[in-house]
Formats: sequence, structure tokens, C-alpha cells
Amino acid sequence: MTTPANEGAERRWKASQGVLAFLCLGAMFLTCLAAGRFGKLPVWLANLALAAGFVAFAGKATTRALWGALIDDQNSLSLARLQTTLWTILIGSAFVTAATTNALAGEDAAGPTRQQLADAEGAVEAAREDVASATAQLEQGGGASKKPDLAKRLEELRADRVKKVQALKELEASRHRGSSMIAIPAAVWILLGISLTSLAGSPLILSYKKGQPANAEEKSETITALARQNVDTSKLTSEGQVLAKTELGEAALADLFRGEETGNAARLDLGRVQLFFFTIGVLVAYAIALGTRFATADPIHEFPDLDTSLATLLGVSNAGYLLNKAAPHSETPRSA
Repeated sequence: MTTPANEGAERRWKASQGVLAFLCLGAMFLTCLAAGRFGKLPVWLANLALAAGFVAFAGKATTRALWGALIDDQNSLSLARLQTTLWTILIGSAFVTAATTNALAGEDAAGPTRQQLADAEGAVEAAREDVASATAQLEQGGGASKKPDLAKRLEELRADRVKKVQALKELEASRHRGSSMIAIPAAVWILLGISLTSLAGSPLILSYKKGQPANAEEKSETITALARQNVDTSKLTSEGQVLAKTELGEAALADLFRGEETGNAARLDLGRVQLFFFTIGVLVAYAIALGTRFATADPIHEFPDLDTSLATLLGVSNAGYLLNKAAPHSETPRSA
């Protein structure tokens, strides 16, 4: 029986985990202060760990498990949740690091005003017109005695034009793009959209199968097979054709690769294996590309691009994962 004292202790414990989560989030900005001494790459790696810590403590505050963010409605580890979480941690930590280090490097400092730039551009245009006018006068002539003076005047105007063009370039170079103006390639947005589609599509598909009756004999065979795999079947339940666990603590790594239905929960799901393999492969490859970008000393205003073929690969893999999840894997009850 839950007592008021126990409820108070539970609330304090959850609050402490929430505090730890937000401390991890705040520490991500503080670590950027060390970028000038250690470089941006070590700072980003530290922020990558802190972002993972934020997700872990947030999950623990709600589910009492560090991997709580990955647990779905069936109390199982979800591959769709894992995919979305990993991309969020990677891109989120990179953006915070890039934007904060840019700001510390003075990217938000005051630069030339629009009027100053307009005046400089006007001066360059006027110098070009003067050169064009002097060139026309020299070509038209005006007497042999005037040509040396016209040629000298033309050279002076050309030198003045070069100086004004150079001044405009220096003025434009001193402009700051803003610390948070960071271009994220379209292929990366596509990947994030793909992972969110799987995250939203998975429960929709399962909600339909939860309304379908299960075959008792097939369900019994599956539970027997799970028992042989050292799964505690006393903590299993079913809703329609979907098997679920009664406790959060029963979530296991094998959930990422097993089926979810009364007909395939004891079998390896190759659609999940393929999606996991490609997700980790593309994620690691992009993390290395980001690391290379953070290894430079220059401000970061653009993330590395990703080949659209890789986005297509993950898109096809996610589509296959959802189609395989939607396909029937369980029998319906036999008619009497």
C-alpha cells in the first residue's frame, strides 16, 4: 500500500532526476567556454555525452529507467524511438555547440550597417562610371596634346576603383552571419522527417492489430518459445494480436530485433535488423563528418551535407520496416 510518505519520497526522487537532466542541458552551454583552450571538437564530444545524459535522466525521471525514452507502450525497447533519439542527440548537441562557440567567437558582434554597405557599393559604382567615361574620352581623342593627360587621369581613376572595390570586400568580410545562423542540409532534414514518420507510424499500425483477435494456439506456442529464450512469461500480456510486458523493467535489448505479435514475438525480425544496421551506419558516418567540421578553428555556419542516396537508403529501410510491421504475422482464431 502506498503511503503519503512513500508518495513524497517518490516525488522528490523524480524531481532529483529532473534536476540532473536540466543540469546536463545547462552544462552543454558551459562546456563551450572551454572551446578557446581545448578546441571545438572535444567540447562537442562532451556535449554529445551531456545530451545523452539529459535524455537518460529525463527518461529515468518518468520511468525509473535510464533508457526510459526508448520504451514504448508495450514496455519494450522501440527501434523507432531509438532512431529518433539518436538523431536528436547528434544534431541537437552539434547545433548547441556550434551556435554557442560562434557567439563566444564574436559572431554576434556589431558589424557594418546596411547604410555603410550601400554607401560603399555606391562609391564602387560611381568609380566604375568615372573609369568608363574617361575611357570613352580617351578613345574619342581630343587632340594629341590632351591624350597624355587623359591617359594619366584614366590610370588614377582605375587605381581609385580598385581601392574602393577592395574596401567594399573588406567591409563585406567583416559582416557577421549571427551565431545561430547554421545551415542544416536538406538531406539531414529528410532523415529527421523519416525517423519521425516511423515513430508516429509504429503505434498507428499496432493500434489496428490490438483490435484483431489472436489465435490461442499460436499465442501459446509463442509464449512457450519465449520461455525457452529465458523470457519471464509471467510478466507478459496481450492485447489482441500484440504481446506486451506488464512491467517497464522487463524491457530488454532483444526487443529491438524481435517481432511484437502473438505470431512472431519469439522470432528475429529481419526488417528491424536491416533498419538498425543502416541507421547506425549512417549515423556514425555523419558523426565523423561533423567531427571533422568541429576540428577546424573557423566559426561553423553550415553542417556537412549528406549524400541524398544515404537518405534514400534510410527512407527505403524505414518504409520496409513499417510495411513489415503492417503485414500480418499472426493467425486469427479458427472457426468452430
